[in-house]
Amino acid sequence: MFFIAKLHPNLTEYNDTNYKGSWLSKINKENIINRFYKEKNNIPLCIDHRDIGKFGFVKYNNIVGNVIDLFNNKDGELMIKCKINNEHPSFPEITQGIFKKKEKWGVSVGLINNSDSKSLVHVALTTDPGFANHNTFLFKYSLTEDIINKVIAREYYNENNKNTYATDEFRAKLKSIFVCF
Repeated sequence: MFFIAKLHPNLTEYNDTNYKGSWLSKINKENIINRFYKEKNNIPLCIDHRDIGKFGFVKYNNIVGNVIDLFNNKDGELMIKCKINNEHPSFPEITQGIFKKKEKWGVSVGLINNSDSKSLVHVALTTDPGFANHNTFLFKYSLTEDIINKVIAREYYNENNKNTYATDEFRAKLKSIFVCF
């Protein structure tokens, strides 16, 4: 199952060039996006930050999926597209929670703060996201990635908007679905 969600809001108080706090500025978000595609990072998806190892890394058996794409939407918010592995033992808990129990699931950021940079090391799938008051819940989900890409191109991404940010690789993926944006 694929889904999209807002991972980190655009909080203007963090966009100052001298900001050194725990959360992400506009520059930090763009650096994380660029590094993800340049280094072909595999950012794991886990449930509720469960059993996180040293330095925020997820133990292999706790990985329920992974981040497929990252971009900043029209509002400058860091968005993710993820895939949940339907073979993982937690898959029924997630899908029954979403569809049967009507639970509201979202995402929470797992960051490592170094002196000069910030790294996204995991994303937690949770019913209690850290930025819940900024609507970091799952927006759309689908069994196919193409449907999610169409939703992104139609509703969340506009390359003519100054707040939007994505790599050439991600833009090419959206353009390949023959959606004009």
